[in-house]
Amino acid sequence: RPVRIQEKVCLRIERAVVGWHGALRIGFTSVAPGSRTLPSLAIPDLTASEGYWAIPVPEHQCLPGSALRFWVCRSGCLRVQTGDGVTHMTRTEVNTHKPIWAMIDVYGQTNAILLIGSEKKGLFSTRRSCPVLTIDATEVSCGYDVLPTEMMSQKYPEEQAQTFPFCHNNGENT
Repeated sequence: RPVRIQEKVCLRIERAVVGWHGALRIGFTSVAPGSRTLPSLAIPDLTASEGYWAIPVPEHQCLPGSALRFWVCRSGCLRVQTGDGVTHMTRTEVNTHKPIWAMIDVYGQTNAILLIGSEKKGLFSTRRSCPVLTIDATEVSCGYDVLPTEMMSQKYPEEQAQTFPFCHNNGENT
């Protein structure tokens, strides 16, 4: 669905791979999703076309567990609030007179993200698109939902399905 002006799109970096240059790219488009074939890169492939605005997020802000919020203000500027609470403003000219959609380019060291909803502050309340997902990390789940557990029981014998092969138990279940 199109996002509203000042509506904050929230996401969390789930996984990152060391050794790649660059990280997540975020932005907005006034081109309806599915109306054209997308190129492989948001920057510069999409941003060189009319109706696309995107910026790179610094690598140090894209570590696993980092949360980001981004939105368009009334003047068409793109704002990003990083996990440290600092809000950065980028001078863009997003056309706020047309419907706009959020754009997320999982790029570089960023391997996986989780959309955790959006919020729009009103005069007396804050509207949220969906509740923030909370997943408790256990030795079995490593912080993921039930999908990996179901996959593990299908791929590995019963005695190996107790722990994930990629999850290191440091005694703290972190």
